[in-house]
Amino acid sequence: MADTPASTATTRTITVDGPVVDDTLENPGDHDWFAVTLVAGQTYTFVTASISGTNDYSTDTTLALRDPSGHLIAFNDDYDNPPGQMSKITFTATTSGTYYLDVGGYNDGASGDYRLSAFTAAPTALPVYDNDEIALQLTDGYWDGDAHHWDVAPGGTIDVYMGALESSGQFLARTALDLWSDATGIVFAEVGSAAAADIDFTDDQQGAFTNMAWSNGLMTQATVNISLTWRFGRSHPRLRPERGRHHRPVRHRCHRRRDGRSIHLHRRCRLQRNGG
Repeated sequence: MADTPASTATTRTITVDGPVVDDTLENPGDHDWFAVTLVAGQTYTFVTASISGTNDYSTDTTLALRDPSGHLIAFNDDYDNPPGQMSKITFTATTSGTYYLDVGGYNDGASGDYRLSAFTAAPTALPVYDNDEIALQLTDGYWDGDAHHWDVAPGGTIDVYMGALESSGQFLARTALDLWSDATGIVFAEVGSAAAADIDFTDDQQGAFTNMAWSNGLMTQATVNISLTWRFGRSHPRLRPERGRHHRPVRHRCHRRRDGRSIHLHRRCRLQRNGG
């Protein structure tokens, strides 16, 4: 068999999930390149092996993966140490096209026969947990030894305030609390002020986070913030600057206030009600 070229001009190919390819490094310093077609987003594994099946006595290979222009992307010498003779690369393609597998000898000093294979990598299996393990993570594991909780049992009440949220935020908060009520049996009662609440819902700070206060493992107060940008990106009307103006998002809620017989309405509300 003629020597396999060591450049993008190679005519040798290997097919993913197809037959293995056997070849030979004829002398020290020899490199063999094989063209392989990859698809963007797919993960592949490329492996050298002994033709005899006994890696201890096989050619000590190196393996390189090169892009369509022949530039080096990844390299591996030994993955099976011991015996430390064979090479393996796992790679996720970002662009579809023809790539090249470059097989050489260790330190450009090894020669001999080898086997090359290319296959689609199996997806990493996600861990599976039973209900007891999940519950333990929620009650103990997450807190790094500093577990804390509300002093409330099923049927008990936690007071919440969500008056600082707009209507869509209140809807999401109530939906979430309804699910927690179904799971725990705890009642979440809305109160009229943040000062009177155990949990205060806000949206006026960046990001989504919770701040809590507790003592001796018992929580005394919590703030849950989910910003409008976290929920809507920049698409929410409160986050769009008016043309020609630069200003910060402003909390605004149109409402009427009765002062004796007078009704006071925010200027923007009057404009909206009058078609302005």
